[in-house]
Amino acid sequence: MPGAPTTLMPLRERIETAAVAYRNQECLLLPDATLSFGEVDRLANATATALLGRGVREGSVVMTLCHNGAALVATWFACMKIGAVFAPLNASLSGDPLEHVIFRAGGQVLVCDGVLAGLARTAMRAIPNPPVTLVTGRPVLILIGQGRSPHASRGRKACPRGHGTVH
Repeated sequence: MPGAPTTLMPLRERIETAAVAYRNQECLLLPDATLSFGEVDRLANATATALLGRGVREGSVVMTLCHNGAALVATWFACMKIGAVFAPLNASLSGDPLEHVIFRAGGQVLVCDGVLAGLARTAMRAIPNPPVTLVTGRPVLILIGQGRSPHASRGRKACPRGHGTVH
């Protein structure tokens, strides 16, 4: 970027500075959209507001189950603004491996893009008495309550890909 700041600064500050300096210039070229720096900043602010409204605070873990796109980037930038931990999940997981990763990550919120929301819902339905509330929106927010892993009620189970054992 011509005229880009050369001093060291946190990525969050660099993004916010660029949103002001290059408000109308292209920032993200996505399969479904092209977003300017200003649009990305507004989307990140809206996502941060939604996450704060769901109880996410500094240090909270926010998981994403998204393809590379606007929902993923908006959530990542929103987490930087809030000070939350951004924990992207592998979008190719499903079934038991997805259930396992969701509950081992210790997240408070799972943000899904529209394509993967159905996959996340299916994973949640497979869990007996899940501590989960499904909330639809754009992007879809799936809120995960506090509590121990639902796998505990199933007895001893091997974890996917040799990641230990859930008791």
